[in-house]
Amino acid sequence: MRLSKHSEKLKGTGLTDSTGYYDGANNNSVTEDFTKTNERNYVFVPGIEKHFATSNIFDVYMGADLYLGFGKEDSTSEVTLSNGDFNKYKHKKSNTIIGIGGIVGFNIFVAHLPISIGLEYGLNLKWTLGGRYKVEESYKVGSNSEDVEYQVDQAPTPGPNQSTAPTRYSKLKKSQFDMDTNQDVRLVLNLYFAQ
Repeated sequence: MRLSKHSEKLKGTGLTDSTGYYDGANNNSVTEDFTKTNERNYVFVPGIEKHFATSNIFDVYMGADLYLGFGKEDSTSEVTLSNGDFNKYKHKKSNTIIGIGGIVGFNIFVAHLPISIGLEYGLNLKWTLGGRYKVEESYKVGSNSEDVEYQVDQAPTPGPNQSTAPTRYSKLKKSQFDMDTNQDVRLVLNLYFAQ
């Protein structure tokens, strides 16, 4: 089982003198800045192993894993400038993870103790279904204001004037495939309770 969570929060009040943070276009200082981000991933990985050696000194095995999981991410950002301009922004993403994996490895038993150490090498194939970002954004710049909802395929950057912003879609489907071996070289320590 693999669980991960990342949470980040930022809240600040801008300076009003020449050392403040400015919005570049109009030199208005930031009077309020708030950002909150949460990211969670839950993956359950059941597996089976087949052991080939009957010796209690050296044990060679192979196995298979099944990956089942999901992830969620949400972020909120609000920036208010001294002239009354603002940007309020929320994005959400959810995805499903499915996959298979294979491992080969060996264990060496330590003396007559119920302990073995070993090395495993694996290959996994994972599909991530979903993963598109749903964005709600409202902003005011001068006399122009807009409330907009859209979807993007990568983590968006808040703000109306983003030159590198991802393409906005009214409707979007996304999936991703990953094949990985590098993260699956493991040193294993086993403790046995019954023989």
